[in-house]
Amino acid sequence: MPMLVHITNGKNTAAILRSGIRLPGKNKAINFMPMLQSHVISHQWMRELSRDRARVLFGVYFRLLSTEKVWAGRYNHEHKPMTLG
Repeated sequence: MPMLVHITNGKNTAAILRSGIRLPGKNKAINFMPMLQSHVISHQWMRELSRDRARVLFGVYFRLLSTEKVWAGRYNHEHKPMTLG
């Protein structure tokens, strides 16, 4: 079971602690990165959130089964369906 991280605006902290990560209404997806040995690579998209002027960032660490189906790809490129493992 790989360790993953979802980074979000600090304003969402209370809601996530209360109800967990919720899927947004329209996209039905959340963004996350696998935890790698390099902290910088694992948290590289924090700069994208800072563009939205997020002052406080919150990292949610979680695990999913390796057989879970996900969409993967580079930021701003086409994503392809595959299993997490």
